[in-house]
Amino acid sequence: RPACRRTSLSMSSESASEEDRRSFVSKSAASAGVAALSTLGTATPASAAATKQWKQVKVPFEDTVYDISFDSPTHGYIVGARGAFAETSDGGQTWEPRSFSNLDAEEEISYRFQVVSFKDGEGWVLGKPTLLLHTKDGGKSWERIPLSPKLPGEPTGILAL
Repeated sequence: RPACRRTSLSMSSESASEEDRRSFVSKSAASAGVAALSTLGTATPASAAATKQWKQVKVPFEDTVYDISFDSPTHGYIVGARGAFAETSDGGQTWEPRSFSNLDAEEEISYRFQVVSFKDGEGWVLGKPTLLLHTKDGGKSWERIPLSPKLPGEPTGILAL
């Protein structure tokens, strides 16, 4: 029996999204202020040690990176502003720029790719202005999925399940 694949696409209207953000930021700021006051003057050795576990990795563009997704321990993608899209085959040590064959270069740079999600060779990329791309072959080819402008709100997330 063929495996069943599911994909989750999140939508939100701008006003609900803005209200949720304001509420979250207000609550977070208050909590952060209390936390900062309670830990003022104390250093935590665990957090200092944790920062040494991270290292900076060069990516093939200077634009903001918005998301990263791996479909195996070594193969993954990053997406970002101004059409930024790159692939790794060595667990993120090096990144190679990629482009979508169904978008011309001028069109691609106008998109802000915000979300990428991969599982078992199937991948999704969500961008703004509203754009949804899908692959079934590990990113070798991509299909543009039309989204109706009549949908309420804008897609904010996608998850390959």
